[in-house]
Amino acid sequence: MSELPMTQEQVDSSNTKIAKALITLAKLFQNDLEDYKAAINTYEDYLQRFPDRLLDGEVYLGLYFCYTKLGNTAKADYYKNLVTSNFKGTSAANKITNPSFTEDPDKKNPEVTKRYEAIYNLFIEGKFTEAIDAKKKADSVYGNNYWTPQLLYIEAINYIKEKNDSNAILVLTDIMSLYPSSPLKAKAATMIDVLKRRTEIETYLTSLQVTRAEEDKIFLSENNTVVVQKAVEKPAAPAAIIAPAANKPQVQNNGAVQTPASMISGAFKWAPDTAHFVIMILNKVDGVYINEAKNAFARYNRENYYNKPIAINKDAIDADRALLVFESFADANEAVVYYDKIKKAAVSEVSWLQANKYSFMVISASNLQILKSGKDINAYKTLLNNQYPGKF
Repeated sequence: MSELPMTQEQVDSSNTKIAKALITLAKLFQNDLEDYKAAINTYEDYLQRFPDRLLDGEVYLGLYFCYTKLGNTAKADYYKNLVTSNFKGTSAANKITNPSFTEDPDKKNPEVTKRYEAIYNLFIEGKFTEAIDAKKKADSVYGNNYWTPQLLYIEAINYIKEKNDSNAILVLTDIMSLYPSSPLKAKAATMIDVLKRRTEIETYLTSLQVTRAEEDKIFLSENNTVVVQKAVEKPAAPAAIIAPAANKPQVQNNGAVQTPASMISGAFKWAPDTAHFVIMILNKVDGVYINEAKNAFARYNRENYYNKPIAINKDAIDADRALLVFESFADANEAVVYYDKIKKAAVSEVSWLQANKYSFMVISASNLQILKSGKDINAYKTLLNNQYPGKF
């Protein structure tokens, strides 16, 4: 009998221990096991037993998070409103209204940041099983505060590749609810709409009986063609970029043509008046994300260059460096005009792809073949920067 909580003080002490154990269990289900239904049941059990111990809104925050993960937006909004209305200024409210807010000192820990960057690289390089396992382990230690919209987006693309649409929609919903100001919110919303109509869209495309390269059958790209029928204003003609006059072959008195040293670099020769391509070089990026980048730029071209079809083809320099080849342009200067546009657009069109994973250049057909065979990209960059100092 002496061990039973018979006095009020003993009852209070016992309830405190039970409450703490329930919250610990709920968070274990939520963060470690990602069993959101079990977490919800535990949180609700806690609320029934301890309705006055709301921990500055942390209990409601946990329910909001779990219902969001399960795609139950009505319930998620209900608990979100409870937090923002009744616990203004608390950590729980800040975490909902500003996901980047955290009181965890590990948030700025460079070692933690490095760990999540490694997870990003595993995803983007196509090592999906390793990436998902590493993510679960990291999130179990640090929570979800480090999981950026870019990382969520590439995780969703992997689920879509595997036709695991339900998980993809949950992840995309996280982007919309946790990062409402992110440029990826609109892309996530579009992708959710497409996924919910995947069967309808694929049936429509199949009935067209159009023969295409396999990579062009990706439903995201085709969906925008089917659904979006916008009239786009014709873009103003861009001003021509003129390369330095000195960088032209010089004709000697005897009729021989002398090529200036600045127009030669290694095996590469500058031929500004020939047709040129713009190439995007992607470093250690899995094919599924290369296709997603290609789709993004195909949409961009349709909306901004509808009167000048620009083909996008896939190629590679080696096993690590893939290429998207935008073709073709009448000469080097015309290619540079497009280079300026697409490089600027990439920040938003492929915002999920870190800037250190890609770069752009202009190149002629002959120099592209030399680059693919010799793989000396630094020599070619030297040639480019001789013509357009500091641009590449």
